[in-house]
Amino acid sequence: MEPKDYAIRRGLWAIPTLIGVTVALFVLTRLAGSPIALYVGRFTSDEQIAQLREVYHLNDPIWVQYLYWMQGVFQGDLGWSPTAGTSVTNALVQFGPPTVELALSGLVVALIVSFTLGTLAGKYQDTWIDHVSRGLAVGGLSTPQFWSALIMVWIFFVTLGWFPLGRATQTIYMSIPHPTGIYTLDAVLATDTRALVDALRHIAMPALVLGYTNAALIMRHLRGEMVEKKNEDYVTAARARGVSNDMVYKRHVRRNSLIPTLTIAGLSFAFLLRGAILVEVVFNYPGLGQWVANAATGNDFAALMGFIIVTAIATITVNLVVDILYAYLDPRIELGE
Repeated sequence: MEPKDYAIRRGLWAIPTLIGVTVALFVLTRLAGSPIALYVGRFTSDEQIAQLREVYHLNDPIWVQYLYWMQGVFQGDLGWSPTAGTSVTNALVQFGPPTVELALSGLVVALIVSFTLGTLAGKYQDTWIDHVSRGLAVGGLSTPQFWSALIMVWIFFVTLGWFPLGRATQTIYMSIPHPTGIYTLDAVLATDTRALVDALRHIAMPALVLGYTNAALIMRHLRGEMVEKKNEDYVTAARARGVSNDMVYKRHVRRNSLIPTLTIAGLSFAFLLRGAILVEVVFNYPGLGQWVANAATGNDFAALMGFIIVTAIATITVNLVVDILYAYLDPRIELGE
């Protein structure tokens, strides 16, 4: 099947998947409580409550409520978020760019660390280098992100004072325009070195925490692929032709091992978006994660539903892109019928 046809088919299959996610999400939030609970106080009269129930169609069967809600979703109306003091759509636009910036920064850290350690572990299998690399990977997988974040704050903010919390120094942040909402990119577009340094200093700690956890997963996968690939016939043939050991690993073993590793690396971006919740809270980083954490403690169901829908769309999209890119990078891969 051609990649174009495969993309169309996968895109169509994504529709029932998203519908299933929205149905489960809607039912669970309805079981958790009434969506008008945030608008009802001690002095709200029975007549006002009845009006609210009528406005939100709570007197209708749940499947009718779902259809009304989906109608609003298709129109870009995801409800009102008392936590943000604005609509959920506006909140996503406001808090989305900082979280995307953090997730991308974490992904860069994860790729650099995992490709370096994974290559060393695969090349020097069963040596001390391999053992140390695997130990770091196990540590990354087993250490809770909030604990790593707290340790980073204690060492680099409280004790050493090297890196600040938050997202930016306000005076520097306000000195440049923000066409994209991504601080580092805006600083580059404004050719402002001071703003770029400020952005990097603020994002360094949360990006390292997010990147380290995901680096461990990618590194273990890359190491396993390299251990398997270095025993392939084409590697033996390359050595027989007199190719140096370093060149064999660089051109044959690692290059072929990176292709299947792309799947894990691509999906890590979706994991980073979800993992940003606790990290943003610890580092006082004003993104989707901090907004959603506050929404969860305040029973802001509209905010939670909007965040989950966006995350589901991002996960499905990234999965589709990775699958198609995988087929382009390795012509031997045949896309399923």
